[in-house]
Amino acid sequence: MGLEFPSRRRRAAERERVLAAAGTALLAAPDAAAVRQVAAAATAELLGLAAPVPETTPAVADALVPDEARAALDSLRVQVTLALERADLAAELARRASVDPLTGLANRAGFSRRLREALGGLGDPPGPAPALLLLDLDDFKTINDSLGHSSGDEVLRVVA
Repeated sequence: MGLEFPSRRRRAAERERVLAAAGTALLAAPDAAAVRQVAAAATAELLGLAAPVPETTPAVADALVPDEARAALDSLRVQVTLALERADLAAELARRASVDPLTGLANRAGFSRRLREALGGLGDPPGPAPALLLLDLDDFKTINDSLGHSSGDEVLRVVA
């Protein structure tokens, strides 16, 4: 192994610090937009560029990226990919937790949350009052019993 100059070690330590900070920020990012902002800022910092404007990613010709920064950028790319997947999964999990898979309508948890939001907003500047529509399908049990549950499911999807 050859000699490593102090400035080179400092740059390597700085890249490690940037990657560690980016990793922490990526884990805390609440959604894909926040992940992209962290990635753009870390990429700019690794390349020694000015902080990017939100919703942009710094563009640098591949030939201009120093070799020692490539490994750090590859590590950042992996972290960002994992963080985006985590954000997508979290959004899907939140959607599934509040939506009925058969009808696509809000389930009990989603309905309760929306009702609290609507009733909580009544003290705000006056606007349209919330309304609730309740439907009851008479003799729905007969449809399920005589035609089967798949037919009953189809009736629910059509009515929804």
